[in-house]
Amino acid sequence: MCQVVVRLRLAAALAYIVLLCQGTAASKVGTPVAFESSARERKEQIQGYLSFPSARSGPVPLMLIMHSSGGIHARDWFFARTLNDMGVATFVIDSFGPRGLTRVYEDKTAFGEFEQAIDALTAIEVVRTDSRIDFSRLGAMGRSLGGQTAVRLTLQASRDQLPKKGPPLGLAISITPGCTSQQQDRRMMPGSQVWLFLAEKDAAPYQRCISYVEKMQAAGGDAQFKVYANSFHTFDGSPKPVWSKSQEVYAGCENDRVRPGYSVRLDTGAALRSKKDWDQFFAGCVKRGMWVGGNPEATRELDRDWTEAVRRRWLQ
Repeated sequence: MCQVVVRLRLAAALAYIVLLCQGTAASKVGTPVAFESSARERKEQIQGYLSFPSARSGPVPLMLIMHSSGGIHARDWFFARTLNDMGVATFVIDSFGPRGLTRVYEDKTAFGEFEQAIDALTAIEVVRTDSRIDFSRLGAMGRSLGGQTAVRLTLQASRDQLPKKGPPLGLAISITPGCTSQQQDRRMMPGSQVWLFLAEKDAAPYQRCISYVEKMQAAGGDAQFKVYANSFHTFDGSPKPVWSKSQEVYAGCENDRVRPGYSVRLDTGAALRSKKDWDQFFAGCVKRGMWVGGNPEATRELDRDWTEAVRRRWLQ
């Protein structure tokens, strides 16, 4: 067993070195699977990439991999390769490419975690009859936006508010999510576990995410977090920090979602119901510009941590 773990960690380290050399250029992992999603209230054909471990005996766990507001990154393919090597199937969902969406981080209202969650639940429907998958071991993971969506999929009230249903997640891995907007009811779905991996120097303060985890715990949920020192948002995305001047930052826009069409501002307690309410709110709180990426040492630690979370949850 120890030899297997060493090999996995060595493979992860070597793959990460290749990632740093290649930037975001990385080979896709899996077989393309096209499907229709109504996340934007109309049918649109999108696709995902489904891949399985090369060696398996019986049904295996499935991890949905959801990208950030920058679209699919080399890290998403790294996640898929690493999970396949561990014995976990993966479905990398491309919510942007088929829709022609680019640079959504410059206007995050164009496509958010609500829409990405619908894509994820639709993807589960597409593979629901695949006998190679053990749906009692189902999870989702992602960086930034993808991580926020993974958290959303573990909360009972958030799932109830979605127009599409699906099985609960047994594991959600959320890497540097923004926790500005939170579900007011923090009760998790039965059997769910969530991990938030946070950056100390994130433009969206990590303390808000810690508060989210603590409130999930107080509601009886299995939620954990870890903070990586001297790290910026998506610190695993590049070998050196990069200033993203056009990136939208919602750090001052704290609000709680109460029910569909109704949220509450935490600064004033005012209701957010209409587009005008939200436009006025965002006009005063949204900023631009943030540091991203740039901590290879923390990334290696992160990769040890999230793979250990998967191993403990599914592979012991």
